[in-house]
Amino acid sequence: MTLTGRELAIIRRWASGLEKIGSFEVNVFCRTNTKQIKVLFQGERRLEDIEEWLNCIEWAESDAKISQSNLPLRLISGKEIGIQSSHVYLGATPLHHCYFFCSTKPDTPFEPNLFSHLASVSWQNEWNADELHRQKSQRQEFVKQVTKDFEELTWLRSVSQHIGNATFRQSIDELVSTQLPKLRQVVDAEFIGLVPIEFVSDVGTDHRFELSTSGTTTLPAKKLNEFVKRCESNSRGQTSVFNTQSSSAVFDGFPELRNCIFTRLEKNGKIYGYLLALNKEVDFFCQSPEQFLMIDPNGFQFGTFEAGLLASLGTILSSHAANSELFREQEQLVTGVVRAVINAIDAKDQYTCGHSDRVAEFSKAIAQQMGLDEEECDRIYLTGLLHDVGKIGVPDSILSKPDRLTDEEFEIIKKHPEIGFNILQHLKPLAYVLPGVLHHHEAVNGKGYPYGLVGEQIPLEGRIIAVADSYDAMTSDRPYRKGMPSEKAESILCKEAGSTWDELAVFAIMECIASGMISPLSTKQITPTSNPLTSATLIPAMALSG
Repeated sequence: MTLTGRELAIIRRWASGLEKIGSFEVNVFCRTNTKQIKVLFQGERRLEDIEEWLNCIEWAESDAKISQSNLPLRLISGKEIGIQSSHVYLGATPLHHCYFFCSTKPDTPFEPNLFSHLASVSWQNEWNADELHRQKSQRQEFVKQVTKDFEELTWLRSVSQHIGNATFRQSIDELVSTQLPKLRQVVDAEFIGLVPIEFVSDVGTDHRFELSTSGTTTLPAKKLNEFVKRCESNSRGQTSVFNTQSSSAVFDGFPELRNCIFTRLEKNGKIYGYLLALNKEVDFFCQSPEQFLMIDPNGFQFGTFEAGLLASLGTILSSHAANSELFREQEQLVTGVVRAVINAIDAKDQYTCGHSDRVAEFSKAIAQQMGLDEEECDRIYLTGLLHDVGKIGVPDSILSKPDRLTDEEFEIIKKHPEIGFNILQHLKPLAYVLPGVLHHHEAVNGKGYPYGLVGEQIPLEGRIIAVADSYDAMTSDRPYRKGMPSEKAESILCKEAGSTWDELAVFAIMECIASGMISPLSTKQITPTSNPLTSATLIPAMALSG
């Protein structure tokens, strides 16, 4: 027979407890199906004495009497064995094939029936106490599991919110840096890290500083590199769990490791990196030896729960990496379109070459001075670049005419905001530039074009670009005149503020000129911080100049 750790613990507590309350000694043994004897609890008697007692037992008769017993345990009558003025009695426990000897001290009175009742009550108490402790432990495990499930849900919600607020410009390292510490606590790992594919590819350099990690490991960079490659060669899927008991070959040469979770970040056949959790943390603290015997060995290993969490994060990160690549490709395409359009505008009129770049710079400076946030400033920058795209539809003879325009020619020129709107309206990534392109020639007094909007009916982008466009137009050379000094242009802007141009925008450009952020025909680049092709990004001026 095979006894559990729980049963052995009960036997030992029961036998030692009986010895403490009486003047007798208890020795417990079991008899296997092959008639072999195994001592489970040995008192002060020598093993030779116990073996002598065992030789005196008629097992067939004893088994029959024991099977007829109604008590949890009962002394077998007529089995007194006199050894050194002592008496030895044979009894059976409720456990199958588990027996005990009760031996009295020399010349000590002993009442077998009373002892039998005492032993029965004691056994039941021990069993009940163990059952109570087991239920308490199960309750604690239940609470622990519920807590872990709550932590899992909290972490998954945190990840989804974090990813939802992320932009495609954020790398997977940036996304995962705040999530790894929480994940390590949930899966109880000593170390968890994101290993980029570049780290695995280059074995000659210590890239530890490039890893996003939580926890500690004694593995140097080259050893970690080697271990990742070994996991990769032994992995049968996107996520694999390796434990020393079942995958000893994986850990050969890595004595500091005992188990791990390996997740490949892969999407559409491309690998972006790996998630690695090393060494399951184990709490060995127990209040008693019996609690230690009740520890679940599976708690020493990573399981499907922990592997599932890493697999979920791996799927999210690999999808983000793949989507970011697609976004960058789209961004490069739109960037090329924008530059091509601007070059086409500049090619039509050598006198206005650079005008779009300057208006974009001036417009962003005005927006910053007015306190607009970074995203709005970046969008206004790109709107300034494209504000005159409609001039592609204006004849060259009018754009390059060295004399003043006739009324008919000016009416043609006035169509360029609508032409630009019609050209750009089909480019959805650039939809936010349309209000500024269409309304940058409106006047706050309603005398502008194309719709004669008044005051705040004009979109803010249009009011800002109108001031920047007018300042550059006044200070730049034209085929029919030379550019005027900045002081004169400033005077005109101030005089017409609130009538032709928005007062706040005029005030802002005056502040920019005074601080040196804006100057006529400025070659100073107001470096954008991000890419304006998204809601929070901007194409750098240097990127557009190529």
